[in-house]
Amino acid sequence: MSLPTTRVDMNTTVDPNRSAGALLGLAGGNARGRPVGGLPVQAINEAHDRLTEMVGGGVHHQLPDTLTDDTDLACCIARSLVARGEFAPTMPDPRSRQGSTIHTV
Repeated sequence: MSLPTTRVDMNTTVDPNRSAGALLGLAGGNARGRPVGGLPVQAINEAHDRLTEMVGGGVHHQLPDTLTDDTDLACCIARSLVARGEFAPTMPDPRSRQGSTIHTV
């Protein structure tokens, strides 16, 4: 299925298939690395030797297919970009019903 190309401004077009692929790659990479996030290499090697499949665990003992907060936020920002055509650091946080804002550093 091919999605229509979206024009963001006069000089930029976005291929939604490439955007979707980027989000899928981000989600897969984050889910695979989530159980060992923040651990030193030696601890990862001792616990897993080599990660060749999705595993559970991590700080919160989550299931192997648990999404990360990074993936969740990236998807929220992507939804906002599609809806608004822009990103502003003070735009309403799309995850919030209270209308808090997304702050960038």
